[in-house]
Amino acid sequence: MNFEGIVGHNYPINNAVRPYDSNKVGRVYMPNAPDRTSLNGVLDKYLDKNTITAIIKTNPEITRMLAENGVPLNINVEGFKKHVYNHSIDTKNTAIGIYNNLPTHIKNQANLKNIADGAILHDLGKILIPENILIKNNKLNPKEEQIMHMHSSLSYELLKNQGIDSNVLDIVKYHHQNPAHIGYPAMPENQKMDINAQIVALADKYSALREKRSYKRQMTETEALNILQNEMSKGVSPDVYNALSNYATSMRQHTTNTNILSKYFDRKNAVPQKQNTTFYA
Repeated sequence: MNFEGIVGHNYPINNAVRPYDSNKVGRVYMPNAPDRTSLNGVLDKYLDKNTITAIIKTNPEITRMLAENGVPLNINVEGFKKHVYNHSIDTKNTAIGIYNNLPTHIKNQANLKNIADGAILHDLGKILIPENILIKNNKLNPKEEQIMHMHSSLSYELLKNQGIDSNVLDIVKYHHQNPAHIGYPAMPENQKMDINAQIVALADKYSALREKRSYKRQMTETEALNILQNEMSKGVSPDVYNALSNYATSMRQHTTNTNILSKYFDRKNAVPQKQNTTFYA
């Protein structure tokens, strides 16, 4: 199953993203950050070609990785906005939903800010992945899959000198890993996948399954949850899975209630009809 986090629709950013300057050391200087006009400023401030160019100049590992895999350097901000941005936001919202549905004793082990920041930034590296691979409408060949798998490490390399908490960086780098270490990139054997990383990894997969992609249809909540049950066999905490299940159920009920209320107001405000249109609120 491909959990790459690709969105098949056009989801432009409504807020203007301003260019930023850089200094000559590792960290890029962003004088106007965070952007207080956007709820997603943690991500938005990086969605500028000048900013990403400045970051790349301070970290030669990024160009080395791309060259090693035969990928030309192309900072595709517009492609990210079209194909990845909305997934990043949905992953963040889902991760927060999982956190909110955890048992108290598990929630006390988690860090909500790290979860939210890791979730919204996890796919930033896709800004450097060729668009023809991001939106390919069928199975990736081995070379394309290798290039796609770079996105986690690219996200980490883009962010590692930007003053971001090391725990957030681990979430970003290992969001395609699991506690059994069956994923990518390779995680040190002695490193454990903490509850924050498990939450974001599961939120990412759920969001990917629930979205319509260029290579697959949109799945229902039940279908996605049934697939993700297998993540527990890879060491993902049952508490995290159950919290996702409860969140998905609550969202489905919220949607149902919203639709019922919307129909009620539609009927209430409609031109009176002869037939009985009584609605019992």
